[in-house]
Amino acid sequence: MGNCPACGGPFGGHEYALFASGVCGRPSATMLADALEKDDWPRVVKCHDWEGSENNAEVFAVRCANGGMVVLVVFDPFDLFLNAETIELKVLSHSEGHDLDRLIDRAKWKSFNY
Repeated sequence: MGNCPACGGPFGGHEYALFASGVCGRPSATMLADALEKDDWPRVVKCHDWEGSENNAEVFAVRCANGGMVVLVVFDPFDLFLNAETIELKVLSHSEGHDLDRLIDRAKWKSFNY
């Protein structure tokens, strides 16, 4: 990704947070996918299943300096010869982004470093 999908600008001044995950092939991933499909952010933020020896789906939020927000679902494979890849990207409305922002623990947010 070259520029932020929400604001179109560079990622300087943006923050990101890994706030949910599920192990592929387990009920946790099915529950996560269902909650994501329904934009059920309170359910999404409760999904924290992750296993280092399995393929995982990780959910990140990217927060713009202007208040915009993007949600990315990343496939994080166990196989060291495979790359992680974005499998879903959603630009949230301002109100939906604000609602999600309130659900994510402040300690999870990190600044982009280049």
